Amino acid sequence: MIPGADPLELEGGLPLRLARSVAAEARRACTASPEDAHGPQHWARVAAAGEWIARRLPSPDRPYRGAPRPLPSPLLLCALELFALAHDCCRTGTGRNVGHGDRAAAWLLAQFGPQSHELLLAAEACRCHQLMPEHLRGPIPVPLTVRVCLDANRLDMCRPGVELPIDVLDLFTQPPRQPAGIEGARAYAAGRARWWLERWGFFYMPPRRGRPPGVALEAP
Repeated sequence: MIPGADPLELEGGLPLRLARSVAAEARRACTASPEDAHGPQHWARVAAAGEWIARRLPSPDRPYRGAPRPLPSPLLLCALELFALAHDCCRTGTGRNVGHGDRAAAWLLAQFGPQSHELLLAAEACRCHQLMPEHLRGPIPVPLTVRVCLDANRLDMCRPGVELPIDVLDLFTQPPRQPAGIEGARAYAAGRARWWLERWGFFYMPPRRGRPPGVALEAP
């Protein structure tokens, strides 16, 4: 953490002001309650699980050893946060809710326009996450950042009470496929989710009702 920085800043991630602007728009567009299986509590655990994966990814000069790296790629962290906030904000129901990933991608692009690589990766992850794992197996035709987003979402959607099964073949990145990786990612996400909710300002936002996306956001 940079000395003097807000403790809710994410080094290498979206600026806090921008993250809260995106979060506010996603919350307004979403009709789910915070406790819903696809609501903001889920978004926070997805961000946290993705952060867990990102900090453990191998690199050419650092093979996987199981220990976290302090600084994942800024592009990955920004795309992950955008995905976590956007991927379920345009749901119109529970279950598979066909088309909600495409709607989320369109919503995200409508907020900013295709002005950055991070945004395009997050939108692609939104489109892909509604597909079942068997449709994505084999040679994976998506970038690593998209794979991290998909794994982060899958890790939370297989939590107790949701009844969506998972095995290592459903995952596309190395860290959660290691022994006890799924359990480690879930445990981290459970403990880290509150930090993400506070970062997004969700504990301080007044009650809202779902509405269509508003005007485009501007980066600070």
